[in-house]
Parts: sequence; structure tokens; C-alpha cells
Amino acid sequence: MEALLGFGESLVVLIVGLAARFVLALAVLALLVVPLLIVFQGVKSYRRVHDRVLGLGQAGRVPWATGLFYAAGHTWVKEMGEKTLRVGLDGLFQLLFPRMDSIQLVPVGSVVYRGQALAEIGYGARRATIAAPVDGRVLGFNPVLSRHPDLARRDSYRRGWLATIEPLNHEYSTYRTGQAAQAWLEQEDARLGRFMEHELGVAVADGGEFVRPPLTLLSADQWKELNRQFLGTDPPVDSE
Repeated sequence: MEALLGFGESLVVLIVGLAARFVLALAVLALLVVPLLIVFQGVKSYRRVHDRVLGLGQAGRVPWATGLFYAAGHTWVKEMGEKTLRVGLDGLFQLLFPRMDSIQLVPVGSVVYRGQALAEIGYGARRATIAAPVDGRVLGFNPVLSRHPDLARRDSYRRGWLATIEPLNHEYSTYRTGQAAQAWLEQEDARLGRFMEHELGVAVADGGEFVRPPLTLLSADQWKELNRQFLGTDPPVDSE
């Protein structure tokens, strides 16, 4: 009997000791994790405030920015002076491409007309032609993109702008801007989802986000059709 009582006491001590260690481990884990969560939430809050100050926001899944004119081929235009425009890609490209690893631009000094090729962007063997949003003479290109082409996608409204152009007219001033641009990008986001479902025959979004970027899911012919419908261009033939 005494042996049984001794075993029971030892078992209780063991359980209490394990429970105490478990509680201590939880406390140590909390001391490590809680500050990280606070920092993480602080960074997220800072980014939201930072983006709001810079006029950045979301139109559905598509990032967008205020103070710009949006062309139908998913480029934007910003006035930089009386005779200078800055041009870049809009946020739809963040959905289309997982990354951009190449950008080729027409020569500086070229005169381009709205709808003509201004640049060619690529990921692996897949390419897309970027249509000029305005009639004008190309004054220069963003030199950073030669070293970091993916900036044109992931930071397209700021450091990743494409080119500066001297416009031949002011037709760009009639393009969508402000809330009209935001509403249009939301519609384009929804249209892209419908396009993907139609082409693949199944829903490709999970929780509101694409499981994989469209470029990696579509065949060459499907990718060509997407370019026609959303960018207004035929992409170059895939490289080998």
C-alpha cells in the first residue's frame, strides 16, 4: 500500500512538474512571439498609412494610385511638366506576372503613336508587348530597370516607371482618373477572373486571389488572347 501511495505521489509530482514546465515554455514563447506580432502589425499599419499618404490603394485585387491617367492598355500617364509625361504599367501586371526578368524599350528619340509598341516585357520564354498610351517622342527610360526589371511590376507607380515622353497632343487628359479609374480597374479585375475561368474551364481563384499568376497557367494561344483583350496588343512569339 505504501508503495502504491509513493508511486501516486511521484506521479503527481511528475505531472505537476511537466505542467509547470509547459506553462513556463508557453510564457517564454509568448515573450518571444508577442513582440514580433506587435512589430509585424506595426509594420503593416505603417505601410497602410504610408501608401495612403502616397495615394496608393486597391481596386479589387489590383493596386492603383491617385493622380494618374489610365490608358486602356493598362499603362498610366503622369504630367511631369508642360511638355513631359511619365509613363508606367498599372497594377494589373502584378496579377498577370509572377516576375519580370526582361524589358526591352524602343530607342530614345523614337516617335510612337498610341497603340504602337513602346516596350516588350518578359518572364522566361513568355513575352508581352506594351502599347504606347499617347502619341509622342520618347525622351528617356528609367535607368534602374536595366538592373532591376521587376520594379516595373512590383513598384510600378513609383520607382518602376517605364519612360518619359514628350506628347504630341493632350488626348491623355480624357483618360480615366480618380474614382473613375478605380472603378474601371475593379471591373478589369473581375473581367480577368471571368476570362481565366472561361479559358481554363475551372475557377482559378482561391480566397479572392489567383492560385498562380495567369501567365503561368495559360497556353501560348490563351496568353495571346489575353494580351489582345487586356493590353490591346499581340505578344511576340515565345522564345525558345
